[in-house]
Amino acid sequence: MIQPSEDPDWFSKSMAMTADATKIIHVGYSLSLVERAPQVANLLKNISVDTQTMSDWTHQVVIDNSEPATVAQEWIAANSERIDGWLGL
Repeated sequence: MIQPSEDPDWFSKSMAMTADATKIIHVGYSLSLVERAPQVANLLKNISVDTQTMSDWTHQVVIDNSEPATVAQEWIAANSERIDGWLGL
């Protein structure tokens, strides 16, 4: 673990291991959503976020004190092809 005072790029050069296993997050929604809003249900079914992306979001919000909405908007703008895949476009 490299401290921020030691290197400005401390985050990307550091690694902290824990005894916890990797967490899996599931998106849940009512089955009736498939009938009520099939496009929304399809989006929710297709969403997949890798561990590094989730860690990056967490770092930006918790460590950098960025606004979650700003983090989301910037990520969406930089990942339009991925979003299109989630949408089935």
